[in-house]
Amino acid sequence: MRRAASALKRYKLPKQEAKPFACFISEKKEGLSKNWISLETKIVKSTWSGKSYGGPFGYLPLRKIIAERLRQTRGIVCEADQIIITTGTIQSLSLCAQLLFQPGDSIFAEDPSLQLFPELFSFSGISVVDVPVDSKGINVEKILEKKDEAGGALVSPSSQYPMSVTLSADRRRDLVAWANENGSWIIEDDIDNLLTYTVNPLKPIRALPGSEECTIYIDSFSLLLSPGLRLGFMVVPQNLADSFAGAKLLSDRQCPESTQGILAHFLESKAYETHLRKLLVKYRNNWEILFHTLKEDLNDFGQPLGCEYGSHTAFLLNSSISDTLAAEKCASAGVQTSPISSFCRHHKQNGLLLGFGGFEPKEVEEACRKLKAAIETIG
Repeated sequence: MRRAASALKRYKLPKQEAKPFACFISEKKEGLSKNWISLETKIVKSTWSGKSYGGPFGYLPLRKIIAERLRQTRGIVCEADQIIITTGTIQSLSLCAQLLFQPGDSIFAEDPSLQLFPELFSFSGISVVDVPVDSKGINVEKILEKKDEAGGALVSPSSQYPMSVTLSADRRRDLVAWANENGSWIIEDDIDNLLTYTVNPLKPIRALPGSEECTIYIDSFSLLLSPGLRLGFMVVPQNLADSFAGAKLLSDRQCPESTQGILAHFLESKAYETHLRKLLVKYRNNWEILFHTLKEDLNDFGQPLGCEYGSHTAFLLNSSISDTLAAEKCASAGVQTSPISSFCRHHKQNGLLLGFGGFEPKEVEEACRKLKAAIETIG
């Protein structure tokens, strides 16, 4: 009970009226809401409206669409009956903790990271072995050195949070080889995977040869659509599908089938494709505005890490500048940032987490001016 209460005390609910450079901000445009409401109205008026109980696997048409899109966009080959619909990343990870590990087991995890992730596994009696993150993602070499110390690894290869780095291709292959050799699990949180700014994006771990039986692939619709949707999914090995669906059943029975039905229709609509295209154009524009400020105007104070995917980046500050102090100065100037040191457990980093998604380019430009002025006061 104490562990759960402590987690609640540490949890900070994202602010509803957020300013740049806050993270996890939904789009403010009305177009997405109008399209969603239109589909919702259409379904409610139909003969089917999700009024009865659904299965724990999730709504089959939605799972089929997700399976097809994974093939098209991520190179992941799977069947609909390998997909479990969940309420999001946290529930997916919770199911992994319940089924793949026993109390007393250990798991490798990125450090720094969102604090909820290691706390979730600790809550289930699983020890977390922190692994540092560098410019190439989680340091898989450290995992190989301690290969027998844990039965799994939790990684976010596309866009690590909060460092924004992408796991390199060689480390992805090494991780799969380690998992197969040691009979271990890879839990792949593929956050922000469709928002890519590189010409040749890397394949997810689950799409690599030999990964099918050792990788649990997790994704959520929270960042692309809305956190309020509370829908995500996981792709599991065929022989574990019934076990995960059973654990979902015993957890909360099912996700709302009417919401799944609306999402299924939306993913097949032209409105979804239009939404993705507009999102990618705007986020790329926002990133370029922010990167120019960090690289050209604030070069004397630190260096930005790369951003190949997603809606956030990390600005590593010089060791002489405290990221906590920098975040306070930014807040006083009307800019929301988070000190990266607040996400660290054993492997310290010093920098600012900057989110650029969910804002208009003019907002980002104005926030960049405030950011520059705030950081310069420290120097």
